[in-house]
Amino acid sequence: MIDLKRLQKLELHTRPAWQIALGKTYFWFDFRFPKRTNIYVEGLENLPTDRPSIVVTNHTDRYGYFPLLYYLWKVEHPFFFAIWIKGKYYTNPLMGLFFDHVNGIPVPSRGYVIVVNFKKGLGRLPTDEEYRILRDWMEERITDEEFESRVSGPLRSLARTRTGDFDPERETYAQHLDRIYREMMSLVLRHSIDALTKKSLNLLVYPEGTRSRRLQRARNGVAQVALHLRVPIVPVGSNGTDKCYPGALPISRGHDIVFRIGRPITPDGEMGEYLIDEPFVPFTREAEREHREAFDRLADLITWRINDLLDPEYRMEEGSVNRSGVGRFI
Repeated sequence: MIDLKRLQKLELHTRPAWQIALGKTYFWFDFRFPKRTNIYVEGLENLPTDRPSIVVTNHTDRYGYFPLLYYLWKVEHPFFFAIWIKGKYYTNPLMGLFFDHVNGIPVPSRGYVIVVNFKKGLGRLPTDEEYRILRDWMEERITDEEFESRVSGPLRSLARTRTGDFDPERETYAQHLDRIYREMMSLVLRHSIDALTKKSLNLLVYPEGTRSRRLQRARNGVAQVALHLRVPIVPVGSNGTDKCYPGALPISRGHDIVFRIGRPITPDGEMGEYLIDEPFVPFTREAEREHREAFDRLADLITWRINDLLDPEYRMEEGSVNRSGVGRFI
């Protein structure tokens, strides 16, 4: 589970011992037996060696970054990685412990915050309708009065009952959820900045925000960080990792994998037209309100640059949409 305490305690390491140990032992064996995993990388020269970058790739399976990190470790790329990890993968305590030791940065979505806190309060997952109402209220698409008129029973009780640090006399439940999300994302930002500027780590991000065999449109969180720090974004097309990791087990079934590394999107190149002259803080309401167009346009550029690096079976289809339903959050 992700909470403020976990994010506050998180430590990133320039030379992550667990990544190195896994490369020397587990990955060395797993990519050879029982079936060989052949890892091919095209365009390695496009990955900067003079400064850390944000590396973005498509997300077809749970463990596709294993072979990429292993290959880059083998060829002695100068920078190790920190990795944005979706909040739902911390539901398993053992997986959470693993991510904490391999430079994982847990990233909560608004949906994750809503669903986790709903389950804490009522002991069950919200229905899709309950989730949609809370999400609209949290994002100010509906007013407090509209919320009150649309809900009854358990959901109304949840929004009126004091629990933990939620005091309904001090803030609405929507404001409470938004505060938790913003506080957690401020720590995600801090760790991401530390990775890129202090720890000399590349930052690996799956910008779609969810798994999909075919590429989905990138969300704009990674664009916010890149524009804030003005660091290069390196697109990577991941082809074949879903055939190695078709399920939940982190054991490769053996297959050919091709990673295509594209030209960096740099502040003095393609990123230039989206740069924001005034200071801003990513993941804040103010930044999202004032600069959403720049964030979204850069996210779209990231999408198409990844798409160009994919085999036909992984490319975006017309009308592709991200997954729906509360089950995607935990």
